[in-house]
Amino acid sequence: MVDQQAGAQIVDMLEMARRAIELHDYNAARAFFRRIIAIDDACGAAWYGLGLIALWRGDVEEAYECLSEFVVLIDDKELAAEIESVLYYLERFCTGEAGGGLESLFAGLKRFQTRCLIDRLMKVGER
Repeated sequence: MVDQQAGAQIVDMLEMARRAIELHDYNAARAFFRRIIAIDDACGAAWYGLGLIALWRGDVEEAYECLSEFVVLIDDKELAAEIESVLYYLERFCTGEAGGGLESLFAGLKRFQTRCLIDRLMKVGER
């Protein structure tokens, strides 16, 4: 549990990360999410954001780790189920069961639209 001041910092950094994503400054967003986790490693929104950025960067293993942390922390069962589907594809890719490289992986994930996930990030951060 974080104190009120740390909570306010987290809310501010989540907003800065969201803005950075909108500006396609993923390095800045990633830095904000990492700072948030340093303050509160139970902040699902930060794990979620790091997972998305890792996906965009093509770092499948980091995406899997971050999104797995997120699923453990989130209370929204619908969103957790969506992310577990993403984790299924990532796991298949990491174990070599899904051939075809990153293009194949992203084709499998196509139904999970990035814009929808970014919008969800803010909803997760509000909790």
